[in-house]
Amino acid sequence: MLATLFISIVAILIATALVNYAAQRRLYVVVPRLFPHSRLSDEGHAAELTIINRGPFNEEDVTIEINSKINFEIIASTSPSVIVKKSIISIARIPKGDEVSFVFNVEGGDFSYKSIGSISSKNCRGKVVEKLENVPVSFGNFVSAIVIIMFLCVTMAFIGYMVRDTNVFSIFDNEQKSDDHSISADSSSLNSEKLNYAETLSSIGWENFDRYLSSAYFLEIERPHFPVEITSVRRQGSVVLVDISLDNQGSDIMYVDASVRSPVDGRLPQSISARSSYYGIMVVDQSTSERQLAAFLPEDHRDQILVVHVNITYGSDTVYRIRRLISVSN
Repeated sequence: MLATLFISIVAILIATALVNYAAQRRLYVVVPRLFPHSRLSDEGHAAELTIINRGPFNEEDVTIEINSKINFEIIASTSPSVIVKKSIISIARIPKGDEVSFVFNVEGGDFSYKSIGSISSKNCRGKVVEKLENVPVSFGNFVSAIVIIMFLCVTMAFIGYMVRDTNVFSIFDNEQKSDDHSISADSSSLNSEKLNYAETLSSIGWENFDRYLSSAYFLEIERPHFPVEITSVRRQGSVVLVDISLDNQGSDIMYVDASVRSPVDGRLPQSISARSSYYGIMVVDQSTSERQLAAFLPEDHRDQILVVHVNITYGSDTVYRIRRLISVSN
């Protein structure tokens, strides 16, 4: 009994240390590529900057400070929330496990990782990393799995010690096998339907959805479906409107980030009430919600194509960067 108690205390201490490690915030900024020649300026060059959130929490109010002697202008980014004020770059929100990249034109000096003064968010101070391969890998999910396994092992060892002279486990095992056989027979067709749903999503045009097929939401719902549906795409002058329908068939609240990207930089007219992106759209259980996305895409532009990105959060589980290409007809 004392040995079991000692092992349990040691396991709890180790688990506590692992949980503290997994809960640490990890925010990094890196310059993965430099472009010595820029078509936007004869005397300048271009650079790419990437901000990576490897921590277990969303980071808000992210701020990057650039050397004030360097003049720069952002020409493209993966997030619509990037704001530049003098030498300060601000990003409203970076979800956990996600990253934001942007390309900018540089004048007034050579740009490198040493040109970045600091990076911080509302809750932590980040690190400037020289190379992309030097960004530490996140072991958050691995550590969580180790903690759970340790907890189960200690619990089972303690229960086994207390009931070692009984046949409780054999009785439970027989009943469990009977229940598993019944469930397997009743749900075999449904499991097959879910496994084949990847072909359905691919045929619709969605990409990068592998993680969704193992998400908490997809495993819970009775019949396979995707909660984001593009119901219509129509042009209104130089603007393309994309109507989306959000359908939560689960038993918990769902939050959806949805955005549309165009190959053309341009502002939406003030007469357009739709937005290019929405963050944290709440859809309560067993309900639907409608939104309208808008993208600037003139009719005479060569590439008549849009990209819709969605992030889906259900409970504590989040699926990132599912996307769909949309061809726009004039």
